[in-house]
Amino acid sequence: RISMNQRWLWGGYLRAVKKSGYRLTPYTLNNPRKVRRWRPYLYGIITDRPDLFERKKRA
Repeated sequence: RISMNQRWLWGGYLRAVKKSGYRLTPYTLNNPRKVRRWRPYLYGIITDRPDLFERKKRA
């Protein structure tokens, strides 16, 4: 498993890590748009803002 600062990540690196069989957990990822875009390549995330990623409950 690899934990790495999200500032140093880009699409090509994410794909290479995934292809190599490693699990990537970036920190401190507080951008929901990046999470959606990178989701296929991530094992998990470390965030300061879990409220941004909570699933909305249906009424």
